[in-house]
Amino acid sequence: MERSSHRTYRTYPLSRILTVREIVSADYVLEAMEYSLLHAHEDAWELCCALAGKLELQKGPVVLTLQPGELTLIPPGILHDSRMKEQGSRSLFISFSCSDACLEALREGTYPITVEIEALLSRLIEELTGAFQLNDGALRIYRFHPREDSPLGAEQLICCYLEQALIQVMRTLTRENGRVLTEERLDAAMEQYLMERIRSYVRSHLRDSITVSDVARQFHYSRSRLDAIVRSQTGEGVHALISNSQLHLAKTLLLEGNLTVQQVAEAAGYASPQYFSRRFRQETGCPPSRYAARSGRRLEDEP
Repeated sequence: MERSSHRTYRTYPLSRILTVREIVSADYVLEAMEYSLLHAHEDAWELCCALAGKLELQKGPVVLTLQPGELTLIPPGILHDSRMKEQGSRSLFISFSCSDACLEALREGTYPITVEIEALLSRLIEELTGAFQLNDGALRIYRFHPREDSPLGAEQLICCYLEQALIQVMRTLTRENGRVLTEERLDAAMEQYLMERIRSYVRSHLRDSITVSDVARQFHYSRSRLDAIVRSQTGEGVHALISNSQLHLAKTLLLEGNLTVQQVAEAAGYASPQYFSRRFRQETGCPPSRYAARSGRRLEDEP
């Protein structure tokens, strides 16, 4: 059998989901800081990371608080400022030019800083510190002047680490469920991730009699925008999501727990036992006591 003396190879053009073209500012803050100057970058995004301590941000008309280990992105043209109140706080702010449309999907949310992202940010800080002249020894740069002893390839690595961190943010949104994130599915995947966070938040705060406004405030959306996202994922709005979560928890407690009707009503966030019983009858066609009887329980204190 004859063997070919050579093999023909074809080049494969690698795709890029995003490209960082320029860096505008780099600010690594290691102490409590009063509000910075209100500003906007007309042609640049800003990555804001709360590495230690809480970070309070004014992001357009919204005031949000990043918990330690969270980040957010400020889109171009949005007025913003920041404040760190706690001693020992550490925050990183990086402004950069990136025209890729995929970042639009990140414009409104807050996202966890995973171990992978934190490692990339640490390398980014290290390369920035070695590549450019600092401001009185601090990485607080608004005009970039390369150092004469800048390590080989430092500026390219800065782009690489920043791009990798942004891609890891997007990957994080679907990694928990084992789904593969592709560019075509980015918007849908991110909305699904947000929906999972909303469900989790609602379930964990039912006892607090949570409202639609509470959920909108937590996720930094207007009520109408949040309602549209939830409706696109479930077919119903935020109010229905809360009501259905209350009912599901109440059913579970009635069948599995040892609580009275009043205790179930409180745990599920209903305004009163009377209101709970009325709503339960409307939704299930039977009173709580009869529903609980399916498990052999007998409730004597139903209103």
